[in-house]
Amino acid sequence: MQPAVTTVLVSEPAIITETVVAEAPPAPAAMIPQVLNGDTVTMMFDAPQQAEPGKAVLLINEQPMELQIVDWQANMVTIKFPSLLLNQPMPAALFIGDAQGNVIQAMEILIVLQ
Repeated sequence: MQPAVTTVLVSEPAIITETVVAEAPPAPAAMIPQVLNGDTVTMMFDAPQQAEPGKAVLLINEQPMELQIVDWQANMVTIKFPSLLLNQPMPAALFIGDAQGNVIQAMEILIVLQ
């Protein structure tokens, strides 16, 4: 009897390399504060305590609109947003200013449908 002969073929595994370039996705809209169209919102801000109420201005499509202030306290303001004719969410900028007209806080918001 002859010994059994086993043949083993050794080959190197194929390596496939693919380069993928991915761009960072834009910031999701959920990260921008959302305000319901026509809603009343209370916002906190950092400002020195003052007795006189300031102003709140909404900027939509480069058009400023002064907002109604329902309540003004040392570091908090309650604002009534107007009911706008919207058919989709609308990006806007909100500015809160002190009685002397200095901007205390500015932020981007998204006005969403009810």
